[in-house]
Order: sequence, then structure tokens, then C-alpha cells
Amino acid sequence: MRDEIWVFIEYQDGEMIENCKEILYEAHRLARIKGKTVHALVMGKKVKEVYEDIKRYGVVTIYSVEHSLLATYTTDAYVAALESVLTMYRPLLLFMPSTTNCRDLAPRLAARMKTGVVTDCVKFTWGSDDVLLMTKFIYNRKAHCTFDSHTGRTQLATVLPKVFPPALPKQCEEEVPVYNVPIRLNSSDIRTQVLGVIEAEASSVDLSEAGMIVAGGRGAKSKEGFMLIHELAYALGASVGASRVATDEGWVPFERQIGQTGKVVAPKLYIACGISGAIHHTMGIKDSGTIIAINYDKSAAIFGLSDIGLVGDMHEVIPLLIQKIQKYKEEQKTVAQQREVAEIR
Repeated sequence: MRDEIWVFIEYQDGEMIENCKEILYEAHRLARIKGKTVHALVMGKKVKEVYEDIKRYGVVTIYSVEHSLLATYTTDAYVAALESVLTMYRPLLLFMPSTTNCRDLAPRLAARMKTGVVTDCVKFTWGSDDVLLMTKFIYNRKAHCTFDSHTGRTQLATVLPKVFPPALPKQCEEEVPVYNVPIRLNSSDIRTQVLGVIEAEASSVDLSEAGMIVAGGRGAKSKEGFMLIHELAYALGASVGASRVATDEGWVPFERQIGQTGKVVAPKLYIACGISGAIHHTMGIKDSGTIIAINYDKSAAIFGLSDIGLVGDMHEVIPLLIQKIQKYKEEQKTVAQQREVAEIR
């Protein structure tokens, strides 16, 4: 077993996703305590595009697995590839982001390797004999539980986003070696085929990963009234969230619910429309960057948490906001066109 902490890298457009940067921060903290080293594992068809970004985050080595059958995620291909790599190198730990792909991948990989996995972790501490103690929420975040793994094999964990701060990029003073790991994959062993990829609209992106969220509550009054939330979110390129009242009424699906019995979020911008600010909701948004509240009741509890408060009926305020946003976009578009013309001349 190597004294190495590995981080599985997911990336988009040549850059790591934010969750991976957060994991790297925590991996480096744990490595410093025990005198271990942090390494990156990246897989795909065109992985070279992300090398430079990874190198800025203090990893000792990049393990690279490149194969045409890894171009898009399939369970069979990625499980087989990861099992091969981990069996070959046997790192002490493998951290993975809590993305849709890794939530599918991690438990299947653990079963194949006969090792343990803890998903959606929020805290890590060292136990005895290099065993990592991994903590996660249970019972809809009403309690937490700590697990360990004594299998003698690589310990696996997925890490919730927005729990740890992201690692800061820095100038790489030494060359980071890239090890190209050879693997064998046969198309006949892969039982599924990806026919195409449809990009999700911003409003349907997983709330835990969203940078901006527009959420609605009782003040929407109806499913039709809640459409204003969708319209404002579309104008901003934000995701749609909701309070428990809105999901209980059936105005939006449960996966859009934010709060104690829903999702905990930490976007850069959170706009609460017609939400009173009950504690079971605000527990899920307290780590947000900027909070803007729109509510007709000036004594609503949400204003105590917000950075900017607008007292008014959301049905009157939101259309005005959308008009202002659209006007701003048109102005920016005009400025960009004028700049292009000036550059041509």
C-alpha cells in the first residue's frame, strides 16, 4: 500500500470542476498531518487539456488514463479502468467528487475491489494506523455518523461540494510528472452506449453545484405564479430552488427543495422570492455569498439573513427585475458589437 492520497479529477472545458479543487484543499491538509503526498488521477479521451490546470494545485504526480472508450462516462468502462489502475498502484486513499457520475461509480468500484466507501462526506480525521475517519450526514442531516475502513485496501470516499474551501492555484516551481497508465478495455464488455449528450439548462443544474439560485416560496401563491421564478432564473442563467411549501404544493419537484429536509446550498448569489425565512429553510442557505430577499412583509425573518432586501410583492418586483436584466444584456451586446466593429476598422 502506497502512502499516497489520490484525487479523482472531473473536468469541463479544460478546467477541474470546483468540487475537485475543494477536495484538493482537504487532501493537502490531511497529507500535511501524516507526511503523505497528494496525486491526481484523470481519465477520458482527451485528458491532456486539463494537465496545466491540475499542475497549479500542488499535486506531486498526475496519473493519466486515456482511452477512446472513456470519451463519455459509462459505468462498465470507468469501473474497469479504475479497478485496473488502483490494483496496479494501490494508493492509501481515493477521494472523488459527489457528482452524478461518481455517485454511480464509487459504490460499484468498492464492490469490485472488496473495499469500503463512504459517500457524501463532510469531514475527515485521521484514526490509528493510517485509517481515515469519514463523517457524513444521515437522517436528512438531522444527525451525522463517522465511518472507517479496515479492509487493508484503498479507502474510497466521495466528498460533498461547498463543504471545504477550494485550493488556491499557485505557480508551479517544479515540473509535475505525468504517468500515462496503460489499460485494456474491450467494447464488448461495455453494456451501454452513449448516443448523445444533451446539456442541461442552468435552471435544472444540481443545486449543490449551482453558482446562482433563484428560489420561490409561499409568496408565489400557485404553480402558475411560480413560473415567475423560472423566468427570473432563466434571465440570470441561474438554477431554480424552492422552499418546502412550494414542493409540498407540487409547484416544483422535491429535488428543488432547499433547507433542512432538502438540499444545503452555497451559491455566490441566492435570491429568495416570497420566502418567509423559517429556520428549516435558512439552515440550507446560510453559507451563500450574497443573499437577496423579496417579500411583501417587511418583518419577514428572511431579511435578517439577507444582504439586500426588497419589500414588495414578488409578482410586481420580479417582472421589473427581468426588464432591467434584459435591458442590461442588450446594452452589453451593443457594446460588444461596437467593439468588434472598431477592431475590424
